Amino acid sequence: MDPCDPTALALFRIAFGLLMMLDIPLERGLEDADIRFGDQNYCFFPLFPWVKPVPVAFACLLYSAMWIGALGICLGYRFKQSCILYLIPYVYFFILDKSRWNNHSYLFMLFAILLKVGGAGERLNLGKHWVFGGLKPFLDQQHIEFYFIHMGGLCYDLGVGFLLNFQRTRKLGILISILFHGMNAAIFDIGMFPYICLASLILFRNADEWPCSWFRSGRSETLKPISSTPKNNVMKKSTRFLIFIYVGVQIFLPFSHSITKGFNNWTPGLYGYSWDMMVNSWETLHQKIIVKDEITGQEKFLDPDVWVANDRWSSHADMALQHAQCIARNLERYNISSIGVYFDIWKSLNGRFQQRIYDPRVNLLKVHWSPFTPVSFILPLLTQYSHYRDYFSTFFDINATSDVIFVADYPGLFLENFLPEELVNVTITLITGGIVFEENGINSSLSVSGEEHPVKSGKFHKVYSTHESPSCYMYRYTNGTEQQSMYGDESLEIDTLSEIQANFVKFMASKVEIFSRSVYLVANSYLNVLFDVPMVLRRRE
Repeated sequence: MDPCDPTALALFRIAFGLLMMLDIPLERGLEDADIRFGDQNYCFFPLFPWVKPVPVAFACLLYSAMWIGALGICLGYRFKQSCILYLIPYVYFFILDKSRWNNHSYLFMLFAILLKVGGAGERLNLGKHWVFGGLKPFLDQQHIEFYFIHMGGLCYDLGVGFLLNFQRTRKLGILISILFHGMNAAIFDIGMFPYICLASLILFRNADEWPCSWFRSGRSETLKPISSTPKNNVMKKSTRFLIFIYVGVQIFLPFSHSITKGFNNWTPGLYGYSWDMMVNSWETLHQKIIVKDEITGQEKFLDPDVWVANDRWSSHADMALQHAQCIARNLERYNISSIGVYFDIWKSLNGRFQQRIYDPRVNLLKVHWSPFTPVSFILPLLTQYSHYRDYFSTFFDINATSDVIFVADYPGLFLENFLPEELVNVTITLITGGIVFEENGINSSLSVSGEEHPVKSGKFHKVYSTHESPSCYMYRYTNGTEQQSMYGDESLEIDTLSEIQANFVKFMASKVEIFSRSVYLVANSYLNVLFDVPMVLRRRE
């Protein structure tokens, strides 16, 4: 094995540790730990059922330990111990709540593991020679998204590895990477991910190139040979074995959906592990949670946003099942038992028809789920009707204030829908199959393709699927509020510079508030654990 200069790896380690210190309050959840861990009714979605949330004070202590670990990674002080101190809480919070998963949060964990086994703490570290040596030196929107974002991202991902790994094309690869990740940071709210990617570009710089060259002044250009002592040989073999295991796991995970069938829905595999980031686009039309008294048959409706921080659960069957169980536990605290929980959730995958993802007739509290068997309560994706969208869209003038929603439903089911009052000129048009439209107790049957019926805004209506095969229909509407804003006052001028300045001040103020709140929570948690000082907790609005 040839020796190599570790400066680039050390610089990336410093950048990674610094960014993770920012990431913990911003993305990992320290800022709202009191809301999540302080509410006994809050629904977590653990990867393993035996993983339970800790009390809020201990959660804040774990966050503080993770932050100290990130600081140690940045400084290179007791580097391996710092990596472990960072990783243990990180892994715990990661497997505790699947609803907060992202590809880049999984990536950060892998980076920390690779840095630990890769010797990233050997250079530019705050080791013993500094600590004990006096510290002398330092006191059409869809087409735009498709071609520029999705296809552009695909081409970048496929080609940037080759550009960066060859000396002649490396500068071009770095330039493209800076532009790509800079655009991601500006367009998407994805935390530290683009900045970590920018920091990782240091790994592709030579020792005599900036920024590595800044840290080589006064140092010998001769690299020390790697010693071949028995201890070092064991370390080399152990590192190679761990890297082999790491690569094997990364190759296996994207294809694991053939084994972990319980995590599959309309798309296979756990989110973030199947090379599918930015490939699938989900759009939610309608969410309804029905709590039914199994003795009297009485039904009540629950706010879909209660006891959760986001709606990720609605797209994944295993998390939907966990949410139903959490609802049952919470209601039991209010002496509400002998219930069934039913989900009526409508989604569109990659621009297809809006349709139910789960069977609304199935009581999720009585469903058997296993990570190794297919999910029984998912309704199949109706891909056979997708071609109707392009055909019918050509007949209508779709612009910035008007739109079309395509809906498909199974026989014997119905959609209960409410349209806000700002939608005007609303009609429902049958595409295929047969439906019965019910409004104010009056039924109207639509059985011929292209037949339409007006729909009143601001009221509930029902659409029954009456054909023996799935029925497809569409809503056409105009947004009256947007129409007025576009054409009502053309003399309205916007002070762009002032708006940018105001948004920047607002952005910075929100970040300062997040960090201030995080420091307060950590300090309060230490006082609570050490001196039994009560913690002041917020409640989710």
